[in-house]
Order: sequence, then structure tokens, then C-alpha cells
Amino acid sequence: MLVRQFRDKNLPYFQGAIKIKELKNKEFRTTPPEIREFKKLQYKSVDPREVDEISQFFIEHIAENKEHFIGTITFGVLHAEEAPLQLLPLPLQRADIEEIRELKNIGILQIEQEPWIPMDGLHRYYAILKVLRELPPYKREIFENEEIPITLIPCSSLNQLQDLMLRLQKSVRAVDRGEAIRTASHDDKFAQLARKVCGIDGTNEGILPEKLVNWKTNTLTNRLQKFTTLSVLYDSAKILYPDLSDQTFFSQNLSLYYDEFAQIWKMLIENFRPFSEAIRPTTDKALLRDKYICLKATGQLVIIQIIKLALQNEGPEAVEKAIDGLNRIPWNIEHSIWNNILLINGRLNAGYSARILAAQLIAYHIGITQSDKEVDELRRKYKEAKHDELPSPLYNRDN
Repeated sequence: MLVRQFRDKNLPYFQGAIKIKELKNKEFRTTPPEIREFKKLQYKSVDPREVDEISQFFIEHIAENKEHFIGTITFGVLHAEEAPLQLLPLPLQRADIEEIRELKNIGILQIEQEPWIPMDGLHRYYAILKVLRELPPYKREIFENEEIPITLIPCSSLNQLQDLMLRLQKSVRAVDRGEAIRTASHDDKFAQLARKVCGIDGTNEGILPEKLVNWKTNTLTNRLQKFTTLSVLYDSAKILYPDLSDQTFFSQNLSLYYDEFAQIWKMLIENFRPFSEAIRPTTDKALLRDKYICLKATGQLVIIQIIKLALQNEGPEAVEKAIDGLNRIPWNIEHSIWNNILLINGRLNAGYSARILAAQLIAYHIGITQSDKEVDELRRKYKEAKHDELPSPLYNRDN
């Protein structure tokens, strides 16, 4: 295959083009059991409605001989980290230095036998396979001979491929972040906790019913009847247990973290009134989310950040008291407490700094222990945001 080689830091990758019939042959080639199982899980993360919509678009355009652009699909190529690149002789005799330097990265890549796994462009990839099944033979032959642009990333193992896929999906398209977390490798401890707490890991019923968790995107749209997102669960694990990113962490210790993680979410959905109301089957979750700022994805992360402050400053026994205090806070989105902190000119401020300031402010209001230095810092930030002095705490939990 004729490709051009690029390098992102220490990661080499290749760009080229392939005929659709060759792509089809790779999909149906015999693969090891662990790859088949991974692709089954990956396929479950694909929205069939989007696949149908894309495939129907291609079928209509092919039938009417209209132009259609498929776009680049990214594949991880297993066991190809040392893929040989056979350089072609330079075709130009009079080329300037820059042109020659670029042409040195063009060559023949011989990785046809290694397994390919789609990492980005999943819906288009599965739409292509669907189109091949549905087109009449004469049209299928035309479609099979079309070339599509591809990016190939050599991977030494399935674990490396999964980790790269998670990073790719988080940085390229936030809409696919839930999909990436759903299929992340066992090396990603945050993903493991997030999947387990809502039961999509297949080994645990979960504290949160899977049907209440939006794992296809990282947003809670206006009409969506979901309580939270897989992305929120992932980020809540990162907030509570940042040390899990340490590569030397031993997996056998993860169950201890999960027990606490699950218990925190269980206490919140049972005892924090806006959460317990939101998970009831009869509740209009979208309507309630418009009412309470703590039910938005950003607001949920603020709640977790407050729990983190309680754990950090007072220990595990403080979580119950913190939730009791949270129940006394005015979470109505119209309340002035959120202006210029989580709401700027009526629009939600989802930035990291805003979440931290909101969490510190609510922790202060419900009496979570903070040092004099932390309170002085809160006073400064509050005055910068509100152009006013920090008021007295709303709630003294000793009373």
C-alpha cells in the first residue's frame, strides 16, 4: 500500500487510500477471539440509526450516480509497530530541499495481513459494510472499487490500541467520548470504575441503571431522559481518585476504590433530593434538569468535587453530613448564588475553574472544614467573580 508516514511525538502513523473491496476483505478475515470480542463490544457502542442514515445516503447517491465523499477512517493495526516501510525512489531530478524531504516519507507499507480495527469513523465504517450488503450486484461492484482515505496507527497490543482510541476520541470529537470510555482498556482505571458503577462492564448490576446513563455522548441535551453520562462518571472517578492514573497502580486494589465510589453514588442518589427525584421512572428528567443546576453534567461534577473536599478534609464519615448540607442549598438555576460563578449572562459556565470555585463556595456554605488559607483564597475569587464580599455561611451544620 502506498502511504505517507507522519510522526506525532513518538507515535508513527501512516496515511493512504484503500479500495472498499479490500476493506471488506479485511473485515471478514479470520481474527483471534479477543479481537472478535472487542469488536462485538465496539459495535454495541454504535448508534444503528446513524448507521442507517449514513448508509441510506450512500445508497441513494450511488443509485443516482451522484458524488459522495466518505471521509477518512482511522484504523489501529495490531502487531505492526515495526511495520516495514519500503521507500520508493524519488521521481524528481530537480526538486528543492523541502520537496525532497517530504518525498522521503512516501513508501510502500506492507501490513496487509495484520488485524485492522476501526478507531475513528465507526459509523461510516459500519455504514459502508451495510451498503455492501444492500446494493444490487452491479452497483456493489462500482462501490467496491471506490477508494477511501485512511489513517493507520501501528499498535503493539490490543491494550495500546484501546488506550489510543480513548485519547483520540476525547481529543478529536467529544461526542464519541462515551463510546471511547465504554471500550477503554483495563489499564484505564477511571473507565473501569465508570463502567462498573452503571453495570455496562457485564460483571456488576451497577448502582446506577444503565438506561439512565447516556454513554453515546458526553452531554445531557434539553429533551434527553437520562440522569447522567458515562463521561460524568469517568470524570467523577478522576476527581475522587487522581492517584489511579499512576501506571504502577495494581489492579487488584481497584475493588477497594470501587466499593467507596459505588457507595458515594448510592448515597447521593438515595439521599440527595434532586438526584433521588431525577432517577424516579415517572420523572421528566429534562424538565427537572432545566430547574436544578446540580442535575446538569457540570453541576453533577460540582457535587462530586464537594464530596471530594469533605473526604479530603474530614474523612469518609463526613459524606453523610455533606449530603445533608447539600439538601439545604438552593439549587434552582434562577437563584442568584450561581450568577457569575456557574452562570455567566444566563449561560452555563462549564469551565474547570468555575466548577472548583462553585464547589469551594458550597463547601463553605455547608460547613465543610477548610483552612484559613483556603477560605482567604475563596474570598478573593468570590470578590473577583461577584464584585462583592463573601457572605456568611448559609448553613451551620452544628446547629
